Amino acid sequence: MFHHIRISAKNGKALLAFAIALIISICAADSRAQVGIPFNQRDDQYRLLGLKRAKEAYEVARDEYERKKSMFEQKLISQLEL
Repeated sequence: MFHHIRISAKNGKALLAFAIALIISICAADSRAQVGIPFNQRDDQYRLLGLKRAKEAYEVARDEYERKKSMFEQKLISQLEL
């Protein structure tokens, strides 16, 4: 009845990073997040659609972080803005 899923340390870290980025993208007060991907009630019914939306939200958040990180390294923004 129960199936055990084994996750390697590398995949576990990637999964954790994905989950953290997803939470950050959902909680972000950034205007991009407000205009971003709205919650769709059918995501619970159509799991693949929900995963695709989550992946897209993760990619948007990751790209935004990378952009801000680059700006911070060039001393264009403060660490607080990062």
